[in-house]
Amino acid sequence: MSDVISYSFEDSISTESSYIDALAEDIVRTASVIGILKSIGEGYDELVQLLKFLISELVMELHTTSYVEGLAGELCEVIKTRLWDIEDEFKLYTLINNVVTLGLTVREGINDPQLAREVFEEFADTFSLDLSKCAIMKKILDSGDPALTLQAVLLGLVISVGGLSNDGG
Repeated sequence: MSDVISYSFEDSISTESSYIDALAEDIVRTASVIGILKSIGEGYDELVQLLKFLISELVMELHTTSYVEGLAGELCEVIKTRLWDIEDEFKLYTLINNVVTLGLTVREGINDPQLAREVFEEFADTFSLDLSKCAIMKKILDSGDPALTLQAVLLGLVISVGGLSNDGG
């Protein structure tokens, strides 16, 4: 009987991880298709809604209960690039997968400030953030807190798709 219970628990962890990995791939693929459609002048609004949904699912899977006053406003001011405007698909793929890795690490209770710093720096580079205008983000980075870093990056991803509402891209 314990083998069945053990297998079921391990299977559910594996299934959850597979779902998150599939979300990451779908986010990159959808952002890439939107970028292509935009570049050839075709409509892509419905795919933006799909991308918002995928990002919201990723946030629901990886979010922390951390909240930082003023962070959303600061990120809205400095994130001007939409997720689908990132031309280097490999860079986007790497960022999203590293966010997933950080999220799973935080979820497992592992404190890895170095991973958090790497994900933060990758996020800042991908979105060309001017860190001189990011006092709150710099405080998060300096804190070395992986959960805060994760929450900030997830919020940045939400902002990069224009929020999660259905009012356009």
